[in-house]
Order: sequence, then C-alpha cells, then structure tokens
Amino acid sequence: IDVFEDKLRAMSMMKKITAYFLAMLLVLGFTVSPVSGKVAQQPKLSQTAVTLYKGNTKTIQLNNNTKAVTWSTSDSKVVKITEKNKNKIKIKAIKTGTAYISAKVGKQTYKCKVTVKENKTLTVKQATVKLEKWLKDNKKTVKDAILRYDGKEGNNYVFQYYNDMETHTATINWYYVNCKTGKITAMF
Repeated sequence: IDVFEDKLRAMSMMKKITAYFLAMLLVLGFTVSPVSGKVAQQPKLSQTAVTLYKGNTKTIQLNNNTKAVTWSTSDSKVVKITEKNKNKIKIKAIKTGTAYISAKVGKQTYKCKVTVKENKTLTVKQATVKLEKWLKDNKKTVKDAILRYDGKEGNNYVFQYYNDMETHTATINWYYVNCKTGKITAMF
C-alpha cells in the first residue's frame, strides 16, 4: 500500500508542477510586449517601375524610413523632380525616354525606373472626325444636322448633334468622345 500511495503522491505532485508551469507560460505569454519581438522593416520604394505620359505627374515614396533621404533623377530632361518631402517626391514626365529616380539613404540606394511615353490624347479636331465617321458608319446621320463641340468634362469631349430650326434648336443627341481612348458614348 505504501508503494501505491507514493505513486499517487508523485502523480499529484507532477500534476501540480505541470499546472504551475502552464500557468506561468500563460502569464508570461500575455505580458510580453508584441513590439519587442517585431523585426524592423527595410526601407522600400512605393514603386520600382512606372510608366507616365508626357506632362503627367506621380508621387513616389520611400516607406519604412526614418533617416535622411537624398533624391535624384538620372535624366532631368526626361523626368523632373517637382516637389521634395522627407520620404516622398512628386515627379513630372517631361519628354519621351527612360530615367531612374534614386533615393539614397546612407550608403544604400533605392531606384525606380520611369518610362515616359508620348501623350496620345485626341485633339478636338481628331475627336470631331472620329465622331463624324462613327455617325456615318452607324447610320445615325441626319440631313442638315450640325455637329458642334460643346466643351470638355473630365477626359471626355462633349458634342451636340442638332438641327437648327427656324424657331428653336432640335437636339438629336449629345455625344461623349473620350480623349484618351477614343470611345464614343451617346447620352440618350
């Protein structure tokens, strides 16, 4: 019986030690700060390659950085830095070509390749010719109707297609011509 009681006491003691150990793990697990185990992230550019059209601008940022940054462009005739902040800059596409924007922090340099393309925006004249052809191809032409440029809304040229009556103007339709894509949309 003594051997049996000794085994029971040993098992009871083992359970107490295990319970104590688990309790300590829980307490320690909840008191360790999550920041203390965090690995610092390396600085990184928001973009490493970007394509712009002449005249367009873009903001490039160096993330995860607390040190001083020196920004530069490999060709200011292609891409110009127009605004500088500590960790971000604004660039403007000047002419077609390729240039690199560099962010230097200490001895480390981070680069973004910038490709500048020719802006392919339609002129009002090109949009008018395109719309006239579209009206003809889609059999939407009306005898003696007038096509008039009315202005620009966002990326769309707005045209009014109408008949000039003796006492009033009779609108046939309004059309949008997207100056970037050339897409034609009838208002009604």
